[in-house]
Amino acid sequence: MAESYLFSMLVELEGNPDIPKLKNKLVKYFQSKKSSNGGDCLVEYDISKGQGTVVRFRTAEARQMVLEKQEHKIKLDQGVLKLILRLPSDEVTSAQEIPSAVNSGKQSAVVPKDLPESGDGETACPEDSASAATDKTELQSTSAVLGNIQESMNQSFLEMLVENIMNAQTSASPTASQRFSLEILPDISMAIVTFQNVKDTEYFISNCTSHKIFKQKELSVKLLEITAKVKVENIPPNYSSDHLPLYYEKEGEVVDIEMCEEDQSAIITFQDPHAVHRVTKKHHDEKQPIKAFPFYESLGTALYDKDQPTLKLPAAFTENIDQSIWRYLCDKQEATATINKIMAENFCKVDLQHHTVQLRPLPSLLKQKDVKAKHVQQWKDTVKATFTQALSKFKSLELHVQDCAWEESEKEICKAMSGEAVVVVPDKAKGALIVVGLVDEVDRLSQSLNEIMDKIARIIEREKTSKTEELHLPPSIYHVISQDGLQGKIAGEYPELKMAYNRESQNVTLTGLMHEVWGANRKIIDGVSALKRKKVEVSNYVLEFLQEEDQEKLSNSLFTSQSVNAALEIDRNGVELLAVSDLALSEAKSQLEKCLVSKYLDVEDSNVLEMSGWKDLTSHLEKTYNILSTTFMVKTSGVHPNIKVVVAGNTDIVNSVQKELGGFLFQNASVDEILQIKSNAIVKFIQEKKSAWSDIVKGGVKVSFQDGAICLSGIRVHVSDCLTLFKDLVSSTYFDTLQVPEPGAKKFFQDAEAMYVEAVKMKTACVIQLVDEMHLVNNDKTVQAMEEMVPNEFGNHGENNLQQHLAISTETQHYRWEQSTSGSERAQTKEGLTITLIKGNIQDALTEVVVNTVGDDLILDSGAVSTALLNAAGPELQELINQHATAGKVGEVIITKGCNLKSKLVFHTIAPRWSNGQGAAQKTLSEIVKKCLVLAEQQQLMSVTFPAIGTGNLGFPRDLVASLMLDKVLKFSSKMNPKHLKEVVFILHPSDVPTFKAFTDEFNKRFMTQSAISKGSASTQQGIFSKITSSSGMHETTMGAVVIQVVTGDITKETTDVIVNSTNKTFNLKTGVSKAILDAAGPTVEAECQQLSAQPIKDMILTEPGNLQSKKILHLVGINDPQNIQECVKGALKMCSRKDFTSISFPALGTGKGNVQVSQVADAMLDALVEVVGKKSVNTLRLVRIVIFQTAMLTEFYNSMLKKEDTGAQEEEDTDAHEAGTDLFKAFENIGTKIKSLFIRSKVNKPQKHERFVFMDKEVDPTCFHICGDSQAKVDEAKQWVKDLILKEQNSISITDEAIINLSNSDCQCISNMINTMGVRVEQESSKATLTIEGITKDVLKVTTEIQKMLQRVRSEEELNRSAELASTMVEWQYQHQGGQYQSFDLIHNFHLEQANETKKQHVEVTIQGQMYKVTLPNGPATDNHGNSLDIRRIDKAAHDSLPQYWDAMPDNSSCQSFPIQPGTSEHDEVLGLFQATCQNTVLKIERIQNPSLWKNLQIKKQEMDSKNRHQNNEKRLFHGTCPQIIDKINANGFNRSYAGKNAAAYGNGTYFAVEASYSADDTYSVPDSQGQKHMYLCHVLTGDFTEGEQYMIVPPAKSKSTTQLYDSVTDDPTAPSMFIVFNDIQAYPAYLITFI
Repeated sequence: MAESYLFSMLVELEGNPDIPKLKNKLVKYFQSKKSSNGGDCLVEYDISKGQGTVVRFRTAEARQMVLEKQEHKIKLDQGVLKLILRLPSDEVTSAQEIPSAVNSGKQSAVVPKDLPESGDGETACPEDSASAATDKTELQSTSAVLGNIQESMNQSFLEMLVENIMNAQTSASPTASQRFSLEILPDISMAIVTFQNVKDTEYFISNCTSHKIFKQKELSVKLLEITAKVKVENIPPNYSSDHLPLYYEKEGEVVDIEMCEEDQSAIITFQDPHAVHRVTKKHHDEKQPIKAFPFYESLGTALYDKDQPTLKLPAAFTENIDQSIWRYLCDKQEATATINKIMAENFCKVDLQHHTVQLRPLPSLLKQKDVKAKHVQQWKDTVKATFTQALSKFKSLELHVQDCAWEESEKEICKAMSGEAVVVVPDKAKGALIVVGLVDEVDRLSQSLNEIMDKIARIIEREKTSKTEELHLPPSIYHVISQDGLQGKIAGEYPELKMAYNRESQNVTLTGLMHEVWGANRKIIDGVSALKRKKVEVSNYVLEFLQEEDQEKLSNSLFTSQSVNAALEIDRNGVELLAVSDLALSEAKSQLEKCLVSKYLDVEDSNVLEMSGWKDLTSHLEKTYNILSTTFMVKTSGVHPNIKVVVAGNTDIVNSVQKELGGFLFQNASVDEILQIKSNAIVKFIQEKKSAWSDIVKGGVKVSFQDGAICLSGIRVHVSDCLTLFKDLVSSTYFDTLQVPEPGAKKFFQDAEAMYVEAVKMKTACVIQLVDEMHLVNNDKTVQAMEEMVPNEFGNHGENNLQQHLAISTETQHYRWEQSTSGSERAQTKEGLTITLIKGNIQDALTEVVVNTVGDDLILDSGAVSTALLNAAGPELQELINQHATAGKVGEVIITKGCNLKSKLVFHTIAPRWSNGQGAAQKTLSEIVKKCLVLAEQQQLMSVTFPAIGTGNLGFPRDLVASLMLDKVLKFSSKMNPKHLKEVVFILHPSDVPTFKAFTDEFNKRFMTQSAISKGSASTQQGIFSKITSSSGMHETTMGAVVIQVVTGDITKETTDVIVNSTNKTFNLKTGVSKAILDAAGPTVEAECQQLSAQPIKDMILTEPGNLQSKKILHLVGINDPQNIQECVKGALKMCSRKDFTSISFPALGTGKGNVQVSQVADAMLDALVEVVGKKSVNTLRLVRIVIFQTAMLTEFYNSMLKKEDTGAQEEEDTDAHEAGTDLFKAFENIGTKIKSLFIRSKVNKPQKHERFVFMDKEVDPTCFHICGDSQAKVDEAKQWVKDLILKEQNSISITDEAIINLSNSDCQCISNMINTMGVRVEQESSKATLTIEGITKDVLKVTTEIQKMLQRVRSEEELNRSAELASTMVEWQYQHQGGQYQSFDLIHNFHLEQANETKKQHVEVTIQGQMYKVTLPNGPATDNHGNSLDIRRIDKAAHDSLPQYWDAMPDNSSCQSFPIQPGTSEHDEVLGLFQATCQNTVLKIERIQNPSLWKNLQIKKQEMDSKNRHQNNEKRLFHGTCPQIIDKINANGFNRSYAGKNAAAYGNGTYFAVEASYSADDTYSVPDSQGQKHMYLCHVLTGDFTEGEQYMIVPPAKSKSTTQLYDSVTDDPTAPSMFIVFNDIQAYPAYLITFI
């Protein structure tokens, strides 16, 4: 097989050949076309034969291609193996083989002239095989010289240029561009191009001058001559010129030799130029590494190709120098720099780390132009001589020292040489001090140095006869007596005495003669005994600062530097001052208090303390201020959230440090800024316009969008910038509101809201949002309208009860309270002072004055409030307060301008620190608040803003501050009745949640309970649930159209549209209810939860139901406080409404892992229900279920439902038992019930204007849209599009039917529910019984159908009611529980009983208090199914119809009439006498008021009261002043409690009557008419049993805690009444009307 592989090649391996599987690697490499350009081959390798191997190829072409590759490498696991290839030296290949052009050792630039050429221009045989022929043939050059080569022309450029020139030869071989080599000679700006044949060379030279780029670069070209010279390098040192001819004897005859010993080379000239080729081909072994290269005289150099010789840096060497001089050089950088400079000029770097100095050559040595080997060889000698010369400029002087005098000598010599340009080097081994320096300097100092040494010798001699004694003296005492001149006094008397103080041992050492030591000792003791001492109180942090410092240094800096001779003694118990006099002691105390201080910084965000910036800042401040000594320290105290940073130390430094640290804490605190925006449409518009702000938001600020707000979270400094950005975006948008009054528009738009919103966006690029807007009805106008309607509808007897029902809504409260959607609270006192509580930044206050809190040092950048104000106002604010004083007193208020603040003035208050209730801090804080309010009024300011003073650093309890500040504001309002100050604002930072909660709770406590009825708060409303029905495991009630059920059971079995799950923030909670729901729902729900949790979501997600029977599962993040529970339930209900779900099931939220009390959970969930379901907006919900797993919780939910149950019907029933007795009163009460219904009905009694009335609380609010866009034109286009959309769907239908006026409350509620559900408008015209239904066509038709059904039923019921009312005027049936009072049956049961009695029925069934009874007629009893019986009686009302005999006759059709009383009659004299008993006004006339209905009611009530109270003293004749406008109404309908509070309501919201006429005659009560005449009633008033009244009473109190029986009336003073107040209008009859002036 080896016979097939005839073309061999030698391969030499560089490095260690001991490589595993090397042969396999070589075979793989040379057979790879890609790796080596090779092909099919064999590898013969024997590791025992060294590093060579033989590779045999099947074809010559494969071998030639491998040889042409310039570099061969094999990658190994560790490193690279380089291969050197060549042909065997003894091989003569066939003429078909192609010679390699890359062997650098050959003179390939020359070929024999007469060798035959092939058709492609290449030589026909290789150069090796033709060597014999070339000896006898003429040589021709195949190399060209390119001249004028520029530095910018690199190898690749020139090769490409040559290729371009050669490629222009059409007859050239396709590989001709690869058959040349190029060598650049940068020193002579030339390049040599060597071709494979003469023809290519000639072609190249002839075409160069015509090549465009060649000419542009101004290059030159010529043929390189044939040379007979070679340059031989690496000649062994023992070789001479005689050796070289012998060495090259075989290659040719040597003609001349030029030796160059400097670089061990020679130029050899041969007789025959062919010898050059043979010499360069000569093989050299490692023992004779001689190399030869062709040398050209025209170039002045040899051509090396890739074997260009390189010079190596000489080796470094060391020099030993004198150690003392070495020390000098190490200490004196100037001397070292001089030597380095000198040596660098000789290309040397000096290493002075050791006294054996190392001298290393610099790389720049070889970078010199024309550098030769001789230069490298001579470098060491040159450097050595230069270094020696440089060191000769320095000199050392040895001073020999005795052992006993070593320290003293060293000290004195060093002291004397300080400042001199020398170095003192101690050498104890030699017993000498060596002074080193420049020769001139050492010579100059030598004399003085010798003198010092002589002096020391004399001193030592004296010390041998001296005595040494030690005296213990603390540093502080030593410092004071030293400053007092002790050393001077001792030195003056004993100049030779030595006195030293050792601070470590705290001993004074006296050394001298015996009498000197004793005398000095005595003086020291006398000085110590004369010192004064004083304890000084400092803060703990100042004490800690002092303890960490050197006492003597502190004494020097604090006292000595200020010419105060005093010192400090510091221990863990405190600080004591020492001084030589009382004056110095006092000065030292003042200086200490002035110079040292500790200040506190509130840490708003504790995470700032962990920032690298905080640590860098504190480190920077320490490096800045603690250079020579510690001037301040920074500590932290407290735990989160009350962490404080304390800065203690030098006052000036502390102030500066505090300012920087405070600024950093403030600017880098994490804050949440909420940009409140008037419409969520703007929020959505900006959110969708993300490109306008996403790239600008920086600093890691998180942006979130909520309803009506953009929330920014992050570091304050970045949040502030972003806030400005979003404010600018908001201000640049165009916003408008569209109100569409057409009914049904809202529901119509909601049904396809997503489609319409998208359509508007596509058409106009605007964002449109459907919003809810509340339209409040003015209560006074409502009352007036109802008053005008009642007589027309029901007759005069209905007015009194109407006023009673409306009394609550028109009552004037002491405080008017409201709560905004942004969380702010607002109340108003009766004096008109508005009190507002809001979240925000104090520096953004808009009031005329803002209150600041500051320490007694008046530094504004120490607290959170003052720092914020200072940053916003600017440095001028600090300057203004500094002008007032350098310090302030606690309780003081300093007034300055507001500078850059929005407020005109700033009240700077100095509040006390909380004393845990032991001191006067609370009182002082109260006085500060009062003082600020008084100052604001005196300055005629309209508004003032307070922070929560004292709740920060000062440590006041938050609830105490809230109560105290509100109390002071209310007292100020009531006592001062301010004329100028109209608003007090409490502004609290949003991050201070505990403080805001404390103030909110106090607001609710003081204001909400007094305003809850008028406000309609869900949490305080009564009577909002229907009567609760209970069965086993369930309680049920209704609210409007919504059924509310609280049941026990398994929530996973619920079939409602939505099931609520309480879970965690990752929505994967697997405990409690959540586990049960997720397990029952199955894995698909869990997977959906996991997917949604990865998205940016809020606190709830909606998923598919999985295996549950609901339509959806609503997952809420678990909550653990009632407020959050209420908000979560509200959110869930609103979501159901938005998505048109009709039913939802809740678990008992928060009662599991939340650990919230069940009663609180019940209240919170039901309050949320009331708030959402009770709104006017359309609500699709019809069923809400609360499913309780633990049966014990059911009771708590039931109790909470009872609080909201409508007990009005039962209360009326109980009241009727005490008050009612006639048909008239029953009818009147029915009228009151109808008035409370949802719409006003009208009958025509007299000609009126045509008016339209709508359902009272169900007026369809205009549908409101918020529209936001880029331009006003687009916004207007969007508005018009929406208008057109809605108007196309409008319709109207009218129904005329007399039965309309008799629709019941439930009918009206049903219509109201349809209005809510369908958004229609239902109106009634007063001129006729007509209802008009307006709205969307399909809804109008549906409502019309339902109303027609109601009217049919009402007509049937109306006939029954008329019969019942008629019967009630004649007879009254009553029942009595055993031991109780008789109570009346309702009208219907009364009618059925009377009808049964008239038809002689023996039995009839009736319902009494929800229980069915069977009544035996005519006299009872009534018996239920359990055998319980009630007494029954029938009362003939005709027996109580008697009227006063002195009344005048009245027309039959008249229900009320007044009759003048003639003066002089006994009746006139009696009334006049009662009036003039206390009032001397002139009486013009007296009229008797005759109203049979009112009189009968009074008599029935009196009879019942006489019976109940068991005495007859129940009636009094009292006075009541009135205004002329309501005289006719009182005459016709009696007194109306709806006027309660208009004149006075100090003892309850009832009707007031005076004992004396003079009281009622006041203009406040008896209001003069246009002629100045006044009017007063003399009344019959049933006062009955009475007690003292209270403000806001609406009924009399109970007579005792053990009974439900109430007092009949109340008075101002039960012992001596001046007035009586009744709460039932039939308890007073207007007997006489007195007109007077």
